[in-house]
Amino acid sequence: MDRLYRSQMPKLLRFFARRGVRDEAEDLANDSFVRFMAAPAVQEERVENTEAYLREIAKNVLRNRARAAFHRSIVAFDLDPETTADGTDPTALLEARDMLERLDSSLAKLPAKTRSIFMAHRLEGATYADLAKTHGLSVKGIDWHMTKAIAHLHRFAGKR
Repeated sequence: MDRLYRSQMPKLLRFFARRGVRDEAEDLANDSFVRFMAAPAVQEERVENTEAYLREIAKNVLRNRARAAFHRSIVAFDLDPETTADGTDPTALLEARDMLERLDSSLAKLPAKTRSIFMAHRLEGATYADLAKTHGLSVKGIDWHMTKAIAHLHRFAGKR
């Protein structure tokens, strides 16, 4: 395990740094190793290519971090015009409307199928299983479209 750590740690640090998380690269790399060590397949010695398995764990750590950051960045705004009468900041209302316009523009840039799946799940509460039947995809395919949409919107949120 020590040999693996010494050989793979620099690679993981570069992997995370190239993806724009240079400040958190060491924490994410360490988290990857912790998850690797705790993985049942590793503990049962069923992993044939430990380096590849570790890289997949690192990718998942990065995806989880991106999802969490995206969910933290989405803020719900009350856009009812009557709320300004009770003291809501008009500037905040304008900023919220601007954000929604930019969000709408960002959603419009998604492929139609991905946008449709995202909107049905997030706005209408459709389950992945229902969406899979509707779109003729597997649940994994629906997950792929959702991941693609969330990553797109995360990039949008980062460009504010």
